Amino acid sequence: MKFRDFHVFLLGTLRGRLILGVAFVQAVIMTLFIFDLTIRHRNLLLENQELDATTLAQSLATSASGWIAANDIAGLQELVENQRHFPELIFAILTDKAGQILAHTDKSKIGMLLLDLPRDIGPSVISKTPALVDVSSPALLGGKHVGWARVGISHAEAGRKLAKITFSGILYSIAAILIGGIIVWLLGFHITQRLYAVQDTINLVKAGKTTARSRLAGTDEAALLAREFNAMLDALSKGE
Repeated sequence: MKFRDFHVFLLGTLRGRLILGVAFVQAVIMTLFIFDLTIRHRNLLLENQELDATTLAQSLATSASGWIAANDIAGLQELVENQRHFPELIFAILTDKAGQILAHTDKSKIGMLLLDLPRDIGPSVISKTPALVDVSSPALLGGKHVGWARVGISHAEAGRKLAKITFSGILYSIAAILIGGIIVWLLGFHITQRLYAVQDTINLVKAGKTTARSRLAGTDEAALLAREFNAMLDALSKGE
């Protein structure tokens, strides 16, 4: 089928317009559905990552509080190193209450000063982006603030899950459009076949066979059109 014939079929026939219309509606609906699904899953994954980071920071702060008070640098570094098994951990940091780094997964940063710690003594989300969730938690010993624990968790795995969900949604959308198009094509074929039966009668009458009549049963519009056309032909025959 040439492009021009295909264009005429889609825009110049009832069947083509039905297929095009249903495909367009399904495409819009499925696009909105995928967009909404992606946003919802993205927010859910971010919330889960934030919860994981907060839980890890609080656990690390609780474990480290005694060692921070005792200024046990070796013990604090060992504690930080033990966190490396945590999935998608980017960094883990332990500081004194002034923000001086006592232990870090990157040992070259030990002794530096963190300037962006929260003013309030409580768990805080410093950053939450698709690339990183950065959370801090105070280390308390006997109710006294002695330092901070801070962790950063990546969203790489969450991003892969989100991409997989989006890809699956696109596949479902394509499948829905194709299935809908096939159903509408079959429906359109049934409708237009009945209309073509009337058109065949018109062609026969134009060719000189005035006794030709449409034989369509049913109560739909095509059958009504056929009966009205037959009645018109009968009236014309009697008039002759």
